[in-house]
Amino acid sequence: MKNIVPGFVQEPLIIIVTNLRIHEEVEKVSCPVSRLCSAINGGWSQWSEFTECSVTCGIGKRVRRRHCDHPRPQEGGLYCIGTDHQEVFCEGYLPCPRKGQWCSWSPIIQHCTRNCGPRGMGLRLRQCACPKPSQDGEDCEIPPETAEMAVNLLVNNSTDAPTGSALEAILKGEGLWEPCNRHHCSYLKTLNTEEDLLLLEDLNLQRAEDAWISSGGLPQRIHGPLKLFCPSSRNSRKKIFDKSERFPKSKFYWTRSIPTSSKEPYYIPGIPIVNSNLFIVENDHLTIHSLDPSTMGIYRFGYEYEPGYFETVCFFPVYIHQWQQVCSYNASNLKLESN
Repeated sequence: MKNIVPGFVQEPLIIIVTNLRIHEEVEKVSCPVSRLCSAINGGWSQWSEFTECSVTCGIGKRVRRRHCDHPRPQEGGLYCIGTDHQEVFCEGYLPCPRKGQWCSWSPIIQHCTRNCGPRGMGLRLRQCACPKPSQDGEDCEIPPETAEMAVNLLVNNSTDAPTGSALEAILKGEGLWEPCNRHHCSYLKTLNTEEDLLLLEDLNLQRAEDAWISSGGLPQRIHGPLKLFCPSSRNSRKKIFDKSERFPKSKFYWTRSIPTSSKEPYYIPGIPIVNSNLFIVENDHLTIHSLDPSTMGIYRFGYEYEPGYFETVCFFPVYIHQWQQVCSYNASNLKLESN
């Protein structure tokens, strides 16, 4: 059987049935065909309607299509020119959940622990509002190192540790504990009227019994040990001398003096005490190893807040209770007692 090229009819003649009648009436007509058939190029159908938006929230797409079938390409005709679909952007009819993002850190540090000096610390804040979480979106992400950082701040900053509210902000990722107000302090080099009153109030609260706290409130006997202590809770310490920015050159001292008159002023510093076999000085604690007549006197804890300027914060009159000696002579005892 011969191969037939599409669109071309070769010899011999092909009989084409042009009319077919029922029963016996059939008419046959022969025609010679010896030429190529005409090619039919494809044509686009009408565009379909756009589809629904591909998302229910946010930005999606709508699509419409057409087909190359009006007519289809035939007899080697060309396919339709152009695209068979079109896309347009659309917005869903519902708002999408939105995760919160952190804003930039505030340029201002709040609640600084000091007005000046080398140790001030304060709170820098930021907000979860760029954007805010919405439509059940997640909150801003808290950095994983936040908890460890908060613990270190509490351990390593005994005097400038964050407050409770500042610590809460740090744990939420909203706060940073940073240096602040770290500049040279300009200060008044003498006590002002308010500070003088604070100091006087502390001195008026002093009692003679304060010297005997370590011995149960009773005067110590001869050769007994004695511990003296000036508490840091005194207002004159907290609000004046223990604030580095108030008197940056301030340094504490312990002294002992022996009054020569009942009218001798209480604020005369006396002789400085240093560590020895008899005394141990540990900041605001003073230990006298063994009481004897040479250790009696007025002990003072105070500050040289500027070179040559002294103030007493605590003072302690120290004496020996029931100082006694026992001498043996043969079978009889002679007892000498001094009160």
